[in-house]
Amino acid sequence: MRVLNLNSSLKKKVRGQKRKVKSMIEGINKEIVKFPKIDIENGYWHMHLPIEQSFIDLEKISFKIRRLCIQTIIDGVENLIRLKPKTELDIRVIAFINLPALWYSEIIVFFGNSHYEGYFYRNNEYQKWILLEETRDILKE
Repeated sequence: MRVLNLNSSLKKKVRGQKRKVKSMIEGINKEIVKFPKIDIENGYWHMHLPIEQSFIDLEKISFKIRRLCIQTIIDGVENLIRLKPKTELDIRVIAFINLPALWYSEIIVFFGNSHYEGYFYRNNEYQKWILLEETRDILKE
């Protein structure tokens, strides 16, 4: 009697990992070459990962690739901070890292304190954010 192993048919190789990750890094680097235009009306500028959600949030994607994505976001924020113009506005550049759904991560530039402070209030029936330092150590993870 032959037993069908369903798990082996579900574990397909993820193709194009290097190409997709290289393209994502190039996309981020292209957007952070210069500081975004100051937009007082909207109060912020943001950029999501330029990669398919179905790829980056796939369980089969290695921690090495996830770590590279996170590091690219952090490097992008660091570069934008260096490029930040001298102005009377209080401009803040942050990395928003969403785990485990990395696709929702983004680089955000806030033009003024009101949008920055309002962004982090997520305590209602639809969303609840818990500060990272209260829950876990991302470096160990």
